[in-house]
Amino acid sequence: MTSISRNLLNDVLQCIALCETKQTALQRLAARHEEAATIKQQAEDMLKEIEIELCSLAASFITAPMSGRLFVPLPSEFVDEQTAQDSVVAQLRA
Repeated sequence: MTSISRNLLNDVLQCIALCETKQTALQRLAARHEEAATIKQQAEDMLKEIEIELCSLAASFITAPMSGRLFVPLPSEFVDEQTAQDSVVAQLRA
């Protein structure tokens, strides 16, 4: 369960730290075959890309109050008009 002491930015920072830990662990592994070396390099590259995206997300959280980018979309934005009408009719019949 989420507590008040936790926030999204701290969660993102924990994910970044986890990526760095996994990258370090991968770098310590010895690749014995060419195929294993290729797979290891791809895994390291993927972790680096994830880390970059998480850093970008963390920066967005930090600047959100100034930029106004942090918002929660309304549920109606995910439902088309016909589905909304069908839902209203179903609720009125119940």
